[in-house]
Formats: sequence, C-alpha cells, structure tokens
Amino acid sequence: MKHVDVTVHVLHAISELCVVGGAEIVRNIDPLFQKLTQLINDSSSLQRREAALRTIGRIARSTAYVVDPYKDYPNLLDDLLRLLKTEMSSKMRRQAISTLGILGALDPYTHKVFTGAVQSATSISTALSLPMARDAADPRQDIIQWYNYEKCTLEEFYPAITIANLMVMVQDEAFTQYYKEIAQALLTIFRSLGDSFPQYVQQVVPRLIEVTRACRGRPSHREFFLRQLASLVAIIKVHAKPYMKQIFSLIADAWSEDQSVKVTVVSVLEQIGTALGQEFAPHIAELIPYLLYVVQTDKSEDRKLTAQVRS
Repeated sequence: MKHVDVTVHVLHAISELCVVGGAEIVRNIDPLFQKLTQLINDSSSLQRREAALRTIGRIARSTAYVVDPYKDYPNLLDDLLRLLKTEMSSKMRRQAISTLGILGALDPYTHKVFTGAVQSATSISTALSLPMARDAADPRQDIIQWYNYEKCTLEEFYPAITIANLMVMVQDEAFTQYYKEIAQALLTIFRSLGDSFPQYVQQVVPRLIEVTRACRGRPSHREFFLRQLASLVAIIKVHAKPYMKQIFSLIADAWSEDQSVKVTVVSVLEQIGTALGQEFAPHIAELIPYLLYVVQTDKSEDRKLTAQVRS
C-alpha cells in the first residue's frame, strides 16, 4: 500500500510540473506516456488509475500533445472509452471525459488505421478542433503546425518562425529597401544559434537561392544576394554541401552579367572555398572553366579581375 501511495504522489508531482516544465516535459513525453498508459489499466489501484489519467490530461494540455497520442499509443482511445463505460467511480468517469476532451477529436476511420483494423498507405492525425493551415505554401503555417503537432520546443519555435517571416519578406519586392536589414537579421540569428543552426539551413538556403536566381537582369540585387549567400555559407560551412550544385548553377548564370557581378562571383567563390575547406575539392573541376574564361576575357582596368582570380 505504501508503494502505491508513493507512485500516486509521484504522478501528482509530475502533473504539477507539467505547468512549469516546458521543454523538459516535451523531451520526456514518450517515456512518461508509455508508463502512464500502463497505469490507467492498473486494476489493483483506483488511486493509481486516477492519478495517471489526470497526468495524461495535464501533459497533453500543457504541451499541446493532442490527437497524436492516439497514433503513438493506438490502444489509448479504447482504454479511455472502457474506463468511461466500466469505471464505478464517478470521479474517474469525469476525469476520463476531461482527458478525452483535452486529447481532441479523432476521425473513426483514422483510429481504425492507427489500431491496424484498416490498412492505409497514408494516415495523418488531425485535431478537428484546431484550425488547419489556410495556405500550405506559407512556411510559417508549417512551423506553427510543427510546434503544435511535432512537439518542438519554444527554443526551436521562435527562431524558426522569425526566420520564416524574414524569408517571406525577402521574397516580397515591397521590402526591397529593407533587404540589407533582413539579411543582417538572418546572419545574426544563424550566428547566435550556435550548434543548433543546422535544422534551419533547409528553411533558408533553398529560398535564398530562388530569390538570387529571380534577380536575373538586376545586377545590383544579384550581387547583394550572392554576397549574403556567401556570408551564410561561411557560417554554416559543410552544411551547405547539399546545395552546392544549385549555387554553382547561380554562379554559371552570373558570368553573363556585367563586370561588377563577376567581381562579386569571384569573391563569393573565395568565401565558399574557405568555408568548405577540403569539402570544396570535388567542385574545383567545375570551377576551373569559369575562372579560365575570366582570365581570357578580362577587360577590366589593370586586369583586376584576373588578379583577383589568381590570388
């Protein structure tokens, strides 16, 4: 009996910690839920079942871990409904109803998919009580859903949503006059993220490449974005490797621009080469024809471009 009491008190403590636990609770949801789903089926102790049920509801409410528990623990819904039907304690039945309400509504067909009663190639849990993204192309909506459904922490959410807003602004010509400030903000964020920046690279580099490519015929804009791309590569270093083919495609296009863009391109190549180090070696073969072309066609004053290439 004493052991049961200790377990109940521990569950009560976890329930209260959910309110202030934040990221630590999020990181430990899986081991907590695994044990809690076992405890709500503990027929030997009403107190354990009640405490476990309350803790499930508190965790779900505090961390936005809703609907997904039905996918991660396919028997959970059946267990809760069974408690609602068979539990003699009115307090337990009320707690079961409360927990069901917190976890959210689930399509019956989707539930059958989760339990294996129906085979489906694709099944996505959707909280019917929560709004779906109106614009699937808007990365900010993806991040909000990522936070709600994929259990990311606030430390991950804030940089992600800020970067998404900045990238939306970069792609909007109405913000042309603020491009410098936007770029500085992006670079500052990446520098401040430390070792956690890799998860945001995919959010920025492809879009920055798209924006740079869209600047065809606008040399000043292309120069600016090429410089920002080079500065970003200098920060993310080897994490830029998956995008090198696209970056070299941009560089190939830039050779047709005026002299100032070519100067920028050579500078960008130098920065990228320095950032990637040995990882840049496989791209040298692609680079040499362009550099030779610069040397052969350089008409700049005092052949400054050639001097820059040779340095």
